[in-house]
Amino acid sequence: MDYVTQGGSGKKRINDKQALSIPAMYSAIGRRAKTIASLSWEVYRNTDLGAVRAPNHPLHYVISKSPHPLFNSFTFRQSLITHLDLYGNAYAEIIRDGNTRPRQFVIHHPKTVEDIKKVTEPGREPQYFYIVNEEEFGQVKRRAIPVGDMIHLKGLSIDMYFGISPVSAHSETLSAGVAATEYENSFFSNNAHIAYAIEMPMQVSPAAKQNIESAWRRFWGGIKNAFTKPFILDAGAKLHKISNSPQEAMLTDAKKGTVVDVSRITDVPPHMLGAGENFTFSSVEVMVNDFVMYSIRNTVKQFESEFNLKCFTPSEVRNETYFTRLNIDSLLRGDTASRSKKMEAEVKWGVITKNEAREMMGYNKLEDGDVFLTPLNMTTVAEGETPANTAE
Repeated sequence: MDYVTQGGSGKKRINDKQALSIPAMYSAIGRRAKTIASLSWEVYRNTDLGAVRAPNHPLHYVISKSPHPLFNSFTFRQSLITHLDLYGNAYAEIIRDGNTRPRQFVIHHPKTVEDIKKVTEPGREPQYFYIVNEEEFGQVKRRAIPVGDMIHLKGLSIDMYFGISPVSAHSETLSAGVAATEYENSFFSNNAHIAYAIEMPMQVSPAAKQNIESAWRRFWGGIKNAFTKPFILDAGAKLHKISNSPQEAMLTDAKKGTVVDVSRITDVPPHMLGAGENFTFSSVEVMVNDFVMYSIRNTVKQFESEFNLKCFTPSEVRNETYFTRLNIDSLLRGDTASRSKKMEAEVKWGVITKNEAREMMGYNKLEDGDVFLTPLNMTTVAEGETPANTAE
């Protein structure tokens, strides 16, 4: 019996709540989670003519409508992706009916999944189980869940068993962002005052020190007195600044740098996190496509692969009869003009029907809209002829 334990290391550690206190991190994780949760998720059946929707399959209702009595499909996917991006792992236990079909999914917090246990018996293939710590009536109990009954989404992984937590891997980088926010809060909570020290030309008694401090607080204390009264120093006293202003501390540049760092960590373009003022429409369009292709698409593929492997019967998996699909094509349609032009060409050339185009646009179907069109000046090449000979 072997154990594979998930863990991490770092000089400066911040927790999940501290990471989410960084506005860019909160926005980036929310952006990815909501984008994937908003995609159409359905079951398809492979046929000789291609893949067709299979709304009557038992899994279709579960994944597209009600994965659990307490949450809908959107919330289910949003929670999984949030766990994945924050902890590097996301877990959902498959609860099956009498026919071994999934009837609901139970999300397990990544912190409750302890390790993977390998059980080896003579003459049999090794079996693997996730060890989950569950709290029941005030007591924590360990339960083993077969790997085939646990959806497990992983981030970047070294050992292939568990994903690496982005927060742990980038603790020092994210700590700088938390420190910048704390400095900003401290500065403004002190009436945006810079720390000063008063130098006296001679030694003063404790009572005199207390009087000077009291006078300083009386003149400057409270938000109503901020920047309203001059404080006169006499007897040769000098004022020395002992802290930096936000400008001197380059706070603005530091916060912008945090946004760029978060963008690199999460693969979310800076303009989606509110950074950058010099982006053009063309560059933003390219970055949006990159976001879909290199950030969303990778997660979607893992999502589909995990559910396709563990949510269908062995024969359906082996024969590739059914599969689930998250439709990311809707994210790549471009603006309204480009999308309309593309659909017009596809309908005109018989790639899709008018009803298929209307369905993509959210319109109702037409009675005669399932007919494929083709231009009148197009024909087929006869057997034994080439396109050049036909043209002549």
